[in-house]
Amino acid sequence: MLIFSKDRACQLDSLLRSIRDHFKTAYASITVLYKATGSEFEKGYDVVKRNPAIEKQSWIAEKSFQNDVRAICGNLDTESLVMFLVDDDIMFRPCAIDNVLNAFSDEHLFISLRASRTYAGDTPPEFIIHGPYLEWKWNYSKRRWVTWNYPFSVDGNIYHVKHIQKIIKKIVFEAPNSFEGRMHTHRHHWWVKRIKKALAPIGASVFNNPLNRVQAESKTWHGDVSAESLNAAFLSGMRIDNSALYRATPGATHFGMGITFVKEQE
Repeated sequence: MLIFSKDRACQLDSLLRSIRDHFKTAYASITVLYKATGSEFEKGYDVVKRNPAIEKQSWIAEKSFQNDVRAICGNLDTESLVMFLVDDDIMFRPCAIDNVLNAFSDEHLFISLRASRTYAGDTPPEFIIHGPYLEWKWNYSKRRWVTWNYPFSVDGNIYHVKHIQKIIKKIVFEAPNSFEGRMHTHRHHWWVKRIKKALAPIGASVFNNPLNRVQAESKTWHGDVSAESLNAAFLSGMRIDNSALYRATPGATHFGMGITFVKEQE
């Protein structure tokens, strides 16, 4: 897993705890590529590092997002897999995907942990396999892109490392938004289009809870809970109450839930 984080130690802590609670499939490692724009945000990340919610965790302070991502992915085994997440994602339900991973072959471009047949406006395709997992041809429509035919996402998609290594050599990007966007432009390349299939578990296990916006690359919908206020609460010993998020019934891949706080247990 490769998690991207900027000035959001509080939300990152929530994500890591949700992975600990819900990800039921063995994984090799979790790398957090993070950026703190001030000393208070750095203190927040120090708290998360000192009290790891999850094992096999490594941290890299961002110097150049593009170079760092290229180096991290370049050092991964070519035949392995990589999952991308961002710090305002949440794994809200148990996720056991051994059967999906066993089916993941060179015929499949990605696995989506965020795709759901229940989301309004996200009309699913005709499935090749409809249980115990979902399989479909991702490039199935020329209409607007939705979860099922949006092949590149940093919100809980899993890829063959060899494909990501090939793509990131060809694109220029500055942060997670442009990384996702520039990867998305490659959906028309002949070798990408040749990998026609995708997979997903029967139900979504990841959604994005956009409490705030810390990136300056594009205007995206978000809530009004500032990163500064969340960080201050986190440093005072408060933690996002994940139990409330675990009861979520999201209606979209990006679903504003808000948050409640609980005091960190001693």
